[in-house]
Amino acid sequence: MLWKLLLGGLLAAASAALFGLLRRRLLLPLRAEEALLLLPARDGAEDLEQRLRACRLLARWGLVEGAPVILDLGLSDEGRALAERLADALDAGLCAPDELSLLP
Repeated sequence: MLWKLLLGGLLAAASAALFGLLRRRLLLPLRAEEALLLLPARDGAEDLEQRLRACRLLARWGLVEGAPVILDLGLSDEGRALAERLADALDAGLCAPDELSLLP
């Protein structure tokens, strides 16, 4: 009886691992070096923190790879200060449209 429980547990663990691997392959066909996650920000960047935290959550779940980049599309002084603080705190990049060609 014990060996049936152990075998069932092993089978369940193997199935979960296989499902996780297939999910990543199907949902993330590109490697992190091939894709760039841009978050456009304007004016006061009111919802920027929420969008950055959503990106972190997706990365934790294995659905997104790489750090997001905040794209400054006309941030106010307050918005730029907020974007800089969030970029430092949440491991994101910050650039203007003319700096996109400099990104790796």
